[in-house]
Amino acid sequence: MSASIAALLGQATESGGVPGAVFLLGDAAGVISETAAGQRAQKGSAAMTADTVFWLASMTKPIVSVAAMQLVEAGKLALDEPIARVLPELADRPVLEGVVFRRRLH
Repeated sequence: MSASIAALLGQATESGGVPGAVFLLGDAAGVISETAAGQRAQKGSAAMTADTVFWLASMTKPIVSVAAMQLVEAGKLALDEPIARVLPELADRPVLEGVVFRRRLH
């Protein structure tokens, strides 16, 4: 598996699709596989490494979504239950149920 992923990352970086990429697979016991390819910056010479630090702008939604799905799989969260069980401070928040627009006649 590592060889095919390394080849895929190599193709992506060599074709110019991405300047660099890192793949890491792990479980509770630790790292299973890791590989890096390309450069840390488009016009840089520093090679991408498995411990390269990335700026994850606008990535909170995907990360939280994956965490929520893991909680659903573990039976600790149900997507259709009231949020107050998990976040009690949101129990009595008003909910906007509709908007009525009125047009003014001049």
